[in-house]
Amino acid sequence: MVLKQILLTENSALSASELENAVSDSFKRLAELLDSVPDVGIEEIINTIAGPSSDPKLQARKDMIARVLMKSLQSNDTVFVKVSRAIYLAARAIVLGGSGDKGQKLAEAALRPVGAAMLLDQVVKAVKVLIAVATVSARVHGPWYRPLI
Repeated sequence: MVLKQILLTENSALSASELENAVSDSFKRLAELLDSVPDVGIEEIINTIAGPSSDPKLQARKDMIARVLMKSLQSNDTVFVKVSRAIYLAARAIVLGGSGDKGQKLAEAALRPVGAAMLLDQVVKAVKVLIAVATVSARVHGPWYRPLI
């Protein structure tokens, strides 16, 4: 989302497909980084989002990414609130609608308005783990909780 906003600011003549390709490539690089480095820092994230480029505007792009990213990571930021809510709604859609087509369509509909539809597979994967943990917990602790209810 940050990269999309910056690319549109830099070059409003980009076609929708060029913009989607740039964002998709950046997302793939960022996902690989986050999967391979357990304690990645903000600087590495910024460099990965900015991408490999010989563009003379690269430092300005990195500075803008840093400002937007740091601001959007604050819990009271509007972007943070909207993205967090969208991910919550997507997870809820998977829990209630299942991990099949129906649940995934609902989850994608929740993620799309904030430009996070590419996170669908990761949300589904995380929710499947959450469901498994909740199921085991209910089996283990259920008999103890029943008398309390």
